[in-house]
Amino acid sequence: MNVLDRLRREEDGFTIIEILVAAFILVLGSLAVFQTLSASVHNVQRGREAQVGLSVAQREMEKIRALPFEKIALKTTPVNSTETSNPNNRVSGSTFNLKRSGSSEFATMVVSSSGEVEPTSSAFSVGGTKVTVYRYVVWRKDTAYCATGTNSEKESCKTGQNYKRVVIDVLPSKPGNVTNTRSYYELQSDFVNPNPE
Repeated sequence: MNVLDRLRREEDGFTIIEILVAAFILVLGSLAVFQTLSASVHNVQRGREAQVGLSVAQREMEKIRALPFEKIALKTTPVNSTETSNPNNRVSGSTFNLKRSGSSEFATMVVSSSGEVEPTSSAFSVGGTKVTVYRYVVWRKDTAYCATGTNSEKESCKTGQNYKRVVIDVLPSKPGNVTNTRSYYELQSDFVNPNPE
């Protein structure tokens, strides 16, 4: 056997099976990379949305904090929504459920013609994220305060109107590339009358 025949035998190429296996491995690797990229984009989008939602809620709360105590009231009563992703789903008549899920804790909403809190805003865009703001003001009673001494005889302890709780919910609009239901971001804060009776 001469050297030329031996070189020809060693120059055998890949078989069709080897090429198919290599292509299959390459396709699997590409799919894994694209899935990871898709998940990363989704997580970045959710993170930005959460940051915008909480920032808008905080800004809205600060606007209400600047109002006099007597003006911290809803202009109109919000209307119940049948959509579970809408915060107005927690409205029942003139009450609002302070618990997002599970057990219920309904509180009477503070609605007044002299109130300056608009229940719902029109959708607007912040940092590329479109959001709608929902606002609620409810009466709360300080049970510890009302249980002591002569406090239980005070009108506010009888009616459950010791202080107000403001709830701000920010609902982002569903982007075109998202198919699941969007959750809203919530912030609650208590407001005490600086001049109690």
